[in-house]
Amino acid sequence: MINKKIVAIISILFLILLTIGCAEFQMQSNSNSLIGTWESGIVDGAWIHHKTFYADGTFNWQWLYHDTRTTYSTTTGTWSADETYLTVVSDHTDRYTYQFIDYDTLQLTWEGGSRTYYRQ
Repeated sequence: MINKKIVAIISILFLILLTIGCAEFQMQSNSNSLIGTWESGIVDGAWIHHKTFYADGTFNWQWLYHDTRTTYSTTTGTWSADETYLTVVSDHTDRYTYQFIDYDTLQLTWEGGSRTYYRQ
């Protein structure tokens, strides 16, 4: 009888620890999953938006001509993210909500719009 109670208590504790660990992993893995290079499809018929997030908290964003892939403009700065929001700081601060459609597809949403990016 005592053994069954001990097993039940240990099982419940294990389940609680597993749940907490999964939630913590999910929060960490979302922002860490942003690290790397992402590209939009063609925007306004002429541009590709190319975003690179580095593990040190810096970023490089480029607008590329879609036909030659040469750089039209570049923005650099710092970034941070939690499980919902991406904040980027360059000469000003922007805040986006982000959602992974799947491992290689990212949806950024801001006031007035949204764009899909694909892992490169």
